[in-house]
Amino acid sequence: MKDFAAFLPETRGIPDTRIPYYLHWVSRYHQFVQENSAESVGTDGFARELGNRHEDWQVRQAMSAVRLYRRYRTYERFRPANERSAAPPESAQWRETQEETIRVIRLHRLSYKTEKAYMGWIRRFSGFRPEKDPCQLREEDVKEFLTHLAVERRVAKATQRQAFNAILFLYRHVLDVEITGLDGAVRSKIPRRLPVVLTREEIARVLSRLPGCHRLMAGIIYGGGLRLQECLELRVKDVDCLQNRMTVRAGKGDKDRQTLFPESLREDLRRHLESVRSIYDKDRKNGEAGVSLPYALQTKYPSATLRHSFATHLLENGYDIRTVQELLGHSHLETTMIYTHVAHTRFLGVKSPMEALQPPATAATAGSSGGR
Repeated sequence: MKDFAAFLPETRGIPDTRIPYYLHWVSRYHQFVQENSAESVGTDGFARELGNRHEDWQVRQAMSAVRLYRRYRTYERFRPANERSAAPPESAQWRETQEETIRVIRLHRLSYKTEKAYMGWIRRFSGFRPEKDPCQLREEDVKEFLTHLAVERRVAKATQRQAFNAILFLYRHVLDVEITGLDGAVRSKIPRRLPVVLTREEIARVLSRLPGCHRLMAGIIYGGGLRLQECLELRVKDVDCLQNRMTVRAGKGDKDRQTLFPESLREDLRRHLESVRSIYDKDRKNGEAGVSLPYALQTKYPSATLRHSFATHLLENGYDIRTVQELLGHSHLETTMIYTHVAHTRFLGVKSPMEALQPPATAATAGSSGGR
């Protein structure tokens, strides 16, 4: 299966994001063959079996995976043994370069997701030119790789741009080489699709079927427009139930922002915090590490937030920003402007869409409207 996974993007242009699904369907097909009698085994029988449980697009994807796998097996069967697919050995220079890239990425304090994405593209780039060491790569190699992504892999425009950014980071910050002359590379033009949007009724039904903590998380994500990782990284101090707002720390682009906290989730949040408080107390009793401030802020601000609160509360009381600037001793107005993003007056009159959700009608509720 490992060789088949390499065969999919390199020979058939299957996007990396779909490869796990193709491997899943092939595994399901093998299981189907093993569990069924000889007369019912076959791709048609497998398709009928999937059609009873899955949507049409899933069946089409599964059958495409099986056809490609059977083609791959036939292709491999007739190739000389010394030519069969195998990942080229990675040179010591590439291993050292990748280790150095990770170190430099962390020095630049890029997010972990960015690190994973960049390293994934750099590994693909090294596999695209396995015969060359990093110091031998030139602009032409980058141009051909980007063209390969657009023409053969048919990646989206944003995906090609991410690959370019990863390679550019490698050249500039690790190899110390400036690359130019990439205008000839073919640009991806696959259009971006509109996102799927649920109706309010559908969201209410989804939330009603989620248990405990999962429902609270989904409500916070929908009610405040958070990304999943932003929800997972929320801390108690970031949620202000009195003013119905939350602070997202180091979101995408390493930016902080404030958003809405649904008032309807107050009681759910209170119960959740009570349930995890005992775990926190137990960890502290056992000497486990507590909640730390990010990076070096614990050393820089051992008693943080009183000065920030002073500035924020002045703005909330209606004082103009120039006065606050003078009181804080800021040389530049831009420094003081950060507190306008914290002051809760920006959210006056704005309510989370979570507040407008109506719980879905249950069978008992629907039946109660009938005559006696």
